[in-house]
Amino acid sequence: MSTYYEVIATHSGYREVLFGSFAKKDCKYEVDAEKESWKDQGYTNITITPRETDESPDPSVYPEGVL
Repeated sequence: MSTYYEVIATHSGYREVLFGSFAKKDCKYEVDAEKESWKDQGYTNITITPRETDESPDPSVYPEGVL
């Protein structure tokens, strides 16, 4: 099992996935870069949420592993 992180937010009463990565640092970077834009679009409750998956990170995408 691997941990996959998703940036999830609420818009118009629905929860939506805005970004996902096996590396939590990628999600943190995306939130820092896009948070104000997402808020301007009406998204609220923006959070990084981990979930377990049977999929493994692709070594061509994550050559240094995931952190």
